Amino acid sequence: MRITTRCLLHPNLVVFHKQDLLRSIVLNATSTKSVEDTSSITENLSTDTIGMSSPKRFVNNSLKRKKSLTAPQWVKLNVEYNSSYGTPLPKEMTKANEFFNKAKVEFEWGVTSFDSILSEIVRKKLKVRDDGNQISKNGTKKFVGKTNIPFKLINGLPEITFLGRSNAGKSSMLNNLLTQLGCRKLTDEARMSSRPGFTKTLNCFNIGNKFRLIDTPGYGFGSKFDQGSLTMKYIENREELVRCFVLIPANQGFTNLDLQILNYLKGIGKPFEVVFTKMDKVKDINILKRQIEDSGIIDYATLPKLLFTNSMTSKNCPKRYGITELRHTIMQSCNMLVN
Repeated sequence: MRITTRCLLHPNLVVFHKQDLLRSIVLNATSTKSVEDTSSITENLSTDTIGMSSPKRFVNNSLKRKKSLTAPQWVKLNVEYNSSYGTPLPKEMTKANEFFNKAKVEFEWGVTSFDSILSEIVRKKLKVRDDGNQISKNGTKKFVGKTNIPFKLINGLPEITFLGRSNAGKSSMLNNLLTQLGCRKLTDEARMSSRPGFTKTLNCFNIGNKFRLIDTPGYGFGSKFDQGSLTMKYIENREELVRCFVLIPANQGFTNLDLQILNYLKGIGKPFEVVFTKMDKVKDINILKRQIEDSGIIDYATLPKLLFTNSMTSKNCPKRYGITELRHTIMQSCNMLVN
């Protein structure tokens, strides 16, 4: 294969074509002499090429790029605090990412009262019929009358919900989950705002027709009493709810309201995990670790998973970390990883 030509102005000078050089390296990469051949080419580049960067500079730039993608120290917390759960299988992690990357997301409903959830309306009507002993001719219970509600909206898919104080990053986390890991900019499935208390309703998103993700109004500053009542009623009465994910802004740590919510979920026996958001804004992870220890959460009999994530990228946090672990946990909660 020819990868050189003679310079028209100086016939004795050999000039490399960049495209031919790259083609040669790629083709030789499959041979057993790939390392030797490549090094030979790069050695010649330093003396025989015109208008190209030296290989030394090229290598240095590659090292700089690799160094800039080094994971921050806090990423290790996802392993440190969840060792009792064992290490997820690589094929399960791959399956989780593939599902979320390809899943069709559909906003289904938003309600201001628990009784307005479509499936709850149907459930209530069914209960009235059952209590009235409405029996068909073949001896089975029968729901008399049409609901005028599409079955896909009341098909009993498992549900998971995001809980957190106002501006904890619930909507951002939802968008984070549904954005491919290679993208730096998040999708806009759920509306985001820097104004606390932006979410006013229970918002339901159908994820790939496999489960539903429920975004709730934030508690604390900017929230209202009826919004809190709506969330509590949903948690206590929703049969489809399989897991709660409590979001804590890592740069702010736990508040008394957060601890009350965690104790409340523990008290009613509702399964939950804790997700620390905004890890890219944490300046000292040792402070966060002390806050976790002081909260007493690691002493819970039903130890929840502690997941550490970031939604925004920066120089010190070049990727979105912890999302694969969160995706895996959600699918595990919905029994979607069973072969």
